[in-house]
Amino acid sequence: MPKIILVTKFKGGVGATHACALLAHGLAVGDPTLYADLEPQGDGAQILAVPLGAAGTVKDFVFNTRPHAEVLREIPTSARGYYVAPDPELNRPTGLPLYDPDRLRRAADSAGITWVVVDAVKLPDPRTLAVLAGADLVLCVVANAFGIRTLAHGHAQLARRARPGAVFTLVDRIRKDRSEMLLLDDLVGHPDFARFRLCPVHIGHDGWVAHAVRHRRSPFAVGNAQATHHASAELAAWVRGRLA
Repeated sequence: MPKIILVTKFKGGVGATHACALLAHGLAVGDPTLYADLEPQGDGAQILAVPLGAAGTVKDFVFNTRPHAEVLREIPTSARGYYVAPDPELNRPTGLPLYDPDRLRRAADSAGITWVVVDAVKLPDPRTLAVLAGADLVLCVVANAFGIRTLAHGHAQLARRARPGAVFTLVDRIRKDRSEMLLLDDLVGHPDFARFRLCPVHIGHDGWVAHAVRHRRSPFAVGNAQATHHASAELAAWVRGRLA
């Protein structure tokens, strides 16, 4: 059955959608991979430069109301990467079944997908917690210098609801602010930080990402975006190693 990786966060603007794009693109190098966008605004399509047009949504995919060819959009820079757009119903109480990881896994299996990378609303939203409970791996993205106690509380919440050993912390150093990065480095180096099971992949700032998005291009189509290409490959390799 397909593996589900949830990329989540406790705070918006930390780069979780960016991390989703990196992971999905990296996994798609070797296997059919789906970027399941459960974030209602659908920023994943913008980062990956996926043309949507009259494409179907995650609702069509989960409930099989339209053919896969009409629902799954190919990621232009990836031969095996696909994107499924969010549905307006995600914001309604009736949209909760769309966050069901078992439904998503069955739909992906029927489409021949190996990996499903899920981008969802920030925690502790119950919709994201529903995905978390059935995910094979959870990456909680941190890009701010939170205190150890704050992180400990959040990590404990996730660990109680997720599968045993599934939760890891991913530090995204996407910000340019030097003082913020120094504080974040001090936090990562704190002896107590080990309890948060740090993903070792370094995700740093890549100015070519903003340049590409501004011109409606995928950063994966920009040869100079070396930091993006390296982080994508390394993150995918680490996830494969964890779930092999």
